[in-house]
Amino acid sequence: MNIVKSTTNIFQNFISIINELWGENPPEKTNAIESEIKDNHIQEINQKDSQPDMALTNLKNDNLFLNEIIQYTEEGFLILDENQKIKFINKCLLRKNGIPGEPSDYIDRVALELLRFPFLYENIRTLFAQNKSSKTIRISCETTKTEFEALIKFITINNENLILIKWQDITLCSKTERAGKDLVANVAHQLRTPLTSIKGYAETLLDGAFDDPQVSKKFLETILRNADRLTNLVKDILTLAKLDDNNSLNLQLVNVSILVTYVVEQLSNIAEEKEVTINTHYPENDVFILGSLQDIEIAIHNLLDNAIKYTANKTSIEIMVVRKDESVVISIKDHGKGIPQKDCEKIFERFYRVEEGKSKKMIGTGLGLAIVKQIVELHNGRTWVESLWGNGATFYLSIPVANLEDQAIFNSTAGIESQHSINIH
Repeated sequence: MNIVKSTTNIFQNFISIINELWGENPPEKTNAIESEIKDNHIQEINQKDSQPDMALTNLKNDNLFLNEIIQYTEEGFLILDENQKIKFINKCLLRKNGIPGEPSDYIDRVALELLRFPFLYENIRTLFAQNKSSKTIRISCETTKTEFEALIKFITINNENLILIKWQDITLCSKTERAGKDLVANVAHQLRTPLTSIKGYAETLLDGAFDDPQVSKKFLETILRNADRLTNLVKDILTLAKLDDNNSLNLQLVNVSILVTYVVEQLSNIAEEKEVTINTHYPENDVFILGSLQDIEIAIHNLLDNAIKYTANKTSIEIMVVRKDESVVISIKDHGKGIPQKDCEKIFERFYRVEEGKSKKMIGTGLGLAIVKQIVELHNGRTWVESLWGNGATFYLSIPVANLEDQAIFNSTAGIESQHSINIH
């Protein structure tokens, strides 16, 4: 009977540690396993006092089984004694911190030798001094560039005081959080400039400038220009928001050459104002992609619009559509000032602008290229730029081509030309 009580205590202690590890929301699988073990083995021990050795073996096997579950979970777990020596550590915690070896290699070692986070141990001491039972902190691991949320909790098992720490990887959440804060800050900054201008000119008009036709016309044109800037900014922000939330695309069979021709026609008037010639080069055979016609049109439009803005007057823009292996590559080359090498990698970031290229005459939202990148990535493609400062820039957009099976399906249901006549005005 003493053996039965002892084995029952072993099991119950292990279960209590599991409950502490996962708190009030343990994984569903672990709950089911715990329930099954309780039903099948605790009851078995109580009913079979005559076979204590078998009962002890069963419980040990169950403990090993539960231990393996914790070892392979996607959360890191660490248990320390009062001297901050490691009593338990799982594989996930080692992996997330870039520590080699097996958990058994580190049992009874001082935690600070393994996990060099002074902030963690300072909080443990503070928690103990304040007589509090738990605290949540954030820890950054420079080795793996990972950020954790660590729950520190004091527990007592068999009259032994232990420190239980649960590590949760919040790297992605932190990046998203920072991106959200940066977006809000950038949007506020972008809104402030045109709003300040509109307010200032409106107040000046009300103070008497409206009586001068020439001055009032100039001021009203400035107000209209800034209002257009605000409209474009809001439109681009809404486009990005839609792309961020877009779990599925409205796929269509798109003839790339026809789409590029359509975008060129849309922007031809702007190009003519600068006496810029747009030359297009298409492959002999039509190339098709499976994607969102509207989104891809926006991506090509943004790239060509930028090229027209930044190319020199009385020059040309070269657009090439080339099939390379299983992708179609669209390149747009201008003859502007170009982009410094240091900015080529950052140019597709939201609100990023090249300092050397800034001009009051060409104020954009800073979101056009970010939208291009987002659209292309949603189509499993990529976009990049090649440029040297002073030598123009060539932007590339690469998207996988539609396979023969996809083309056959769309040809049989709607027909290629009718798809475009419906969607391209």
